[in-house]
Parts: sequence; C-alpha cells; structure tokens
Amino acid sequence: MKGNCLILGVLLLFLMGCSTAFGTFPHSTTTQVDLTKPNYRVTKVNAIGKSTGFNLLCFIPIVSPKYTTAMEDLYSKAGVSEGKSTALVNVIQERTDLFLVVFSIPKLIIRAEIIEFIPYFEEKVRK
Repeated sequence: MKGNCLILGVLLLFLMGCSTAFGTFPHSTTTQVDLTKPNYRVTKVNAIGKSTGFNLLCFIPIVSPKYTTAMEDLYSKAGVSEGKSTALVNVIQERTDLFLVVFSIPKLIIRAEIIEFIPYFEEKVRK
C-alpha cells in the first residue's frame, strides 16, 4: 500500500511539472536611431498589448501568457503595419498575477510609444 502511494505521488509530481516559460524582450538591437533630431513624429502614446494565461491551483500552468501574442495585440491596436517606417520606443513589460482560491490568471502587458519616421525630404521642408 505504501509503495503504491509513493509511486502515485512521484507520478503526480511528474505530471504537474515545474516548467515555466519566461520570454525575454531584447533591450538592445544592432540598429541605432538618433531621436534628438525632428525626423520623427509620435503616432500613438501608451500603446498596450496584453496576453493572459491560466494556472490551475495557482502554480500548474495550463495556458501561459505569450510575448508574441502581446506584441501582436500591441501592433494591431497601434495600427503598425508593414511598409511603414515605425518603431517602438520606451518599451515596458509588466507581469501580474491574479490569485484566486483554486486558480490564478497571469497577465503579460507590454507598453510602448509608437513613432513614425519622416522621410528625409519632408524633414527638410519642415525646417
């Protein structure tokens, strides 16, 4: 009887798992942009992208929040599309957890300002 309980306990630990995936958002890139010149305009301030998950018993991840989902949400809400000269600046990541009795809801929030670069000929006209 004790052997069965021990095997069941070890099996339960393996089924629960302890894997959590934490993504990272690169803080530096190989591209350098000079924002001291008036060659850009701010198109959206405080654009927010969110992704939520679900944890059973507050520590068993069923659905994890994903950075790609949060970034897609941020891009769609900010109106960023291919072909535009836009960039994200002042990017901030927030991770919160709402703990309830039997489950928790982790949330990943990414905030940023969206800027659009002005073509060189428009920049000369503005001066």
